[in-house]
Amino acid sequence: MISHSRSVGSRYRKQRFPRPDRRRTVAAFDASCVDDDYDSGDENCYSLTKRPREHDSPNLPMNRSVKQGLKSIETKTAAVQSFSRVDKRARDEHNEQERSRRRELAVIYELIRCSLVPEDLKRLDHGSQAKSISKLSYPQVLQIAYHVVKEEQHHLLLLEQTINDIKRLEKELARAGLHVPPRPPYPSITDCYKKVVTVVDEVLRHDKSARTPNGVYDMTPAQRAAQGDEELFT
Repeated sequence: MISHSRSVGSRYRKQRFPRPDRRRTVAAFDASCVDDDYDSGDENCYSLTKRPREHDSPNLPMNRSVKQGLKSIETKTAAVQSFSRVDKRARDEHNEQERSRRRELAVIYELIRCSLVPEDLKRLDHGSQAKSISKLSYPQVLQIAYHVVKEEQHHLLLLEQTINDIKRLEKELARAGLHVPPRPPYPSITDCYKKVVTVVDEVLRHDKSARTPNGVYDMTPAQRAAQGDEELFT
């Protein structure tokens, strides 16, 4: 009898349930936890087993490392922008110098073309004959100018030797007591070269100053060279 009462008591203790007024459903527990811990208007969804991340809350102070990272990014961005501006300015200056250099070369090429004569066309290599001086390309103009300068150097050497021979004969005649008539004046070769250099510099300087702010010239390189060629013979 006693054993039977103990088994019934143990079974009663095992099957004991809480009173109805103390029962809480899982849904009620979840809702109360959510209402107590988080704002219902938050767009992020949290679970009961996960802790909220600190950087998701707008009210928490920003981490120091994050601030330093943002400052570093802003500094690097400003440096890149400054470097890009400097690089663009340097590139524009380089392009401007290149355009100015090409313009000067074009005027010099045209000045050389003005000094050529039809006989100079024979100085071109075989297979690159041009019908007229105006049809010559810039490489052909330089090829003819090279042969002209080389031939002129040879002529200058012959002239220098001839002048030295004349001076030596004059001394011999004067030593023999013969009258030596004065030599006729002849133009100085050095003065001719100086005049050419001066005219070319003035033509290039005037051409550069005549350029408009928009980069437009009032004359073509051939027209500017024609003016300079007229100044050489005045």
